[in-house]
Parts: sequence; C-alpha cells; structure tokens
Amino acid sequence: MATLFSAACGPLAVVAVNKFDQPGIHGAAKAGRFLPGPLFIVFVFGLMFAVTFLWIHGRRRKALKRNPWMRWPINYISTGRYEWVELLDGNRRPVSALILNTWSNQIGKLVNHRTTEIWFAGDPRKYGIISVNEGGGPLRYAYYSAARQPPSFTYRDPGADQPRSSGEPDAGGYEMQRENGRVMMKRPGEPDAEAKPKRHGALDDPDYPSPRKLRRALGFALDVLIHLAIGAAVAFTKAPESAKDALLHSDWHHAVPIAVFTVLGLLAASFVNRVIIQAIVHTTLGKAVFGLVALRPDTGRYPSFGRLLAIWLMDLYIPPAFVVAFCSPAGDLPGPARIEDYILTAVQWRDRR
Repeated sequence: MATLFSAACGPLAVVAVNKFDQPGIHGAAKAGRFLPGPLFIVFVFGLMFAVTFLWIHGRRRKALKRNPWMRWPINYISTGRYEWVELLDGNRRPVSALILNTWSNQIGKLVNHRTTEIWFAGDPRKYGIISVNEGGGPLRYAYYSAARQPPSFTYRDPGADQPRSSGEPDAGGYEMQRENGRVMMKRPGEPDAEAKPKRHGALDDPDYPSPRKLRRALGFALDVLIHLAIGAAVAFTKAPESAKDALLHSDWHHAVPIAVFTVLGLLAASFVNRVIIQAIVHTTLGKAVFGLVALRPDTGRYPSFGRLLAIWLMDLYIPPAFVVAFCSPAGDLPGPARIEDYILTAVQWRDRR
C-alpha cells in the first residue's frame, strides 16, 4: 500500500500544480498551492523506501518458502550500532557472518551474547530469516554484507613476541597487516588468499593504453549540462505562466513547479541518454563527443540494457540511502555486495576497436 500511495503522489503533484496554481484562486483553495511540494517529496523518497522494504519482505518470503528451518550454533557479535550472528559448522568453524536488520533499540533483544544457537532459514552465504524457535516467535531478516563485516579480534600473550589469533592456539610467525582497509594476520611474504579482481577499463589497465582521464571528466560534465539544459527546457515549456512570473520576480515560494518540472525533465533526459542511447551505441552524448565508449568493469564487455537500467536506478538509490544509513539507527540498507561493479569505466573507441 505504501508503494502504491507513493507512486500515485507523482501524478497527484502534477495535477495539484495545474489545479491550484492558477490566477484567481482565493480563500481555502490557496492552501492547495502548498500541496505539490509534499506530494513530490513523498513520491521520490517514499517510493524509494517503500520499494526497499517491499524488496526485503519479498526476500523474507522467498527465504522461508525455499529453505527449511535448520539449527545453527552461533557466535554473537555487536558493536552497539550493528549486530551480527556468525554461523558455525559442526567443528565450530565460522561459515558466514550475517548482519541483522535491526533498529538500535532492538539490538540484543532477539539474540545476544547468551544465545548459543538459532534457527535459520535461507542461504548462509547470502541472506535468510533468523528465529530463536523453529519458525515461532519474532523473526529477523539477516544478510551478508561485504561492506559491513564484524570486527575480528587478536590478542598477545604476556611476554610473547608475536600476536596470536583468537581462533588459533599458536600464531607464531604471523604478523598484523592491513589490506584493503582490513586488519588481518598473515605470514610475511604470504600471497593473497583472494587476488583482487581486475577492473577492465581502469586508468591502469594495459589493454587500453590511450590516456582518457581528462576525456572522462569532460564527457561526464557535458552529460550533466545536457541533462540540466533539457530539464530547464521542459520546465519553462510545461510550467504554468504564474510560476514563470514568480521565478522572474524571485518569488521562490510560487516557483516550486519550475523546480518540479526541472527535476522530472532532468530524470527523463538522464534515462534516455544513459540507458536507451547507451544500450544502442554503447556511449552517451557527452562521452561520444570525446570518443569514449562505456565498459562493464567486471567483464570488460559493453553493458546491456538491463545492466544500464540497474546502474541508473542504483544512482538514484545510493545518495539518499547513504544519508539514511549514516543518520538512521537502522544501519545498512540493502544494496549490491560489489558496488564498484555498478560504476562503468570508459575507454577510447580506437583502443576498443
């Protein structure tokens, strides 16, 4: 219901602008001029969060439908703002660490440091549902997040020269090293257990030797200018005359329709340029001027329409989601495990050819 209501607020905002922002409106009808702004805000942010929680609910139903309840021994980890359950195998070795989708005032209520085992329905390396009983009592959604992993602890014996891991009886010969922002115990000179995947089309990719750093910056700036210009053109074409007069006289309160139509026009131009055009010719208008084409960084191939649509939607989702995750006690919002794969690279067409 929240999704349908938020989606309906977009057309309602346009209807409210045409209905109430007219000359000759008097009395109680003037209050309708305040309506488009809140409706548009509900349309943008309400729809985003409603779809997010609808998606979480769908994954919960899928996990319960496809997977049986299984009993798992666990380690419970909490930092005060987030909490994890570390699923253990029969030898009490960690299988996966899942972060719980929990508000701050509910941390430690379902599971805590006294909990030794839980019931879990789902994929332990992806997501699932946690309960303290077999399908009974409160349920909690838990998921694997590569960006938010529980802290790992090491300790040093009194008088020992080398630190020891909390999970090994003897860690002699290991030393603490920081890699990719994480602190871990490794032997000196030990190769990486998991090599960093290649990012195709990056500035240091030897397969594409032509310089392109300045071209990429200028192409991005030109695309932004094109989107803004189209959004402004749509606003001044579709907005009512009263809003245009209010803008000319710096009456910002009555110039709200200009901003609404500008944002809608900008989003429409961005979708056409970055999704439709780029799916056909593998480049946007801005990048085409500077001889660039877009590549998927994980495969090195041209992005498909589905991937371009996912990237465009992700660009709309990430900025407000980041603000909410930073300010809200709910913590991490759902998102891809490797967000860098949703940032396309660009190379010169002559190198690709």
